[in-house]
Amino acid sequence: MKAGEARQCALNAAALAAKDKPLEARLFGYSVLHCLVKSRWAEYGQHEREQLAQLALGMVGETAGGTSETWAIKCKCSALLAEVLRQVRGREG
Repeated sequence: MKAGEARQCALNAAALAAKDKPLEARLFGYSVLHCLVKSRWAEYGQHEREQLAQLALGMVGETAGGTSETWAIKCKCSALLAEVLRQVRGREG
């Protein structure tokens, strides 16, 4: 992940975070996405950044409704969106 291709890492992490995966895989996927956004944001083009932001927002929408998601997933999802917002804000201001 540290030296790998950033886009492929994000795709793999998003696949791991999918709802049909086991809890442990989902938590790992969210952690990887958070790490990628935090440490490799500059490597993504504008379109890829927008896709990551949409992905994070969509994940929040999926996890926010209902009580079927665990607290850990909701927490990881919120942390991912917060990091995306930090990165976007850092670029603007």
